Amino acid sequence: MKLDADEVGAAMWLDQHQANIVATGVMVEGTVDLDVIVVNKQRCFEEQQLSSRVLAALAPTSGQDIERVSTGTRYAVSSWLRSIV
Repeated sequence: MKLDADEVGAAMWLDQHQANIVATGVMVEGTVDLDVIVVNKQRCFEEQQLSSRVLAALAPTSGQDIERVSTGTRYAVSSWLRSIV
């Protein structure tokens, strides 16, 4: 997989449990931190650990945006989950 720094803020492999959190926005107890690849300020990719809470975070209706999974990603993950059931 080749990531484009102009298109991607971060990337990770998800298991089905984590994908369910992304699709529903509902955090489940016992979820661990995630290993992710992020685009840093120098537009280079680096590995980091990220709180799994980001998977459930939703965009605020007003004010500053927060670290979260995009709406488009939620839709794509929901569609994928429906296709494997």
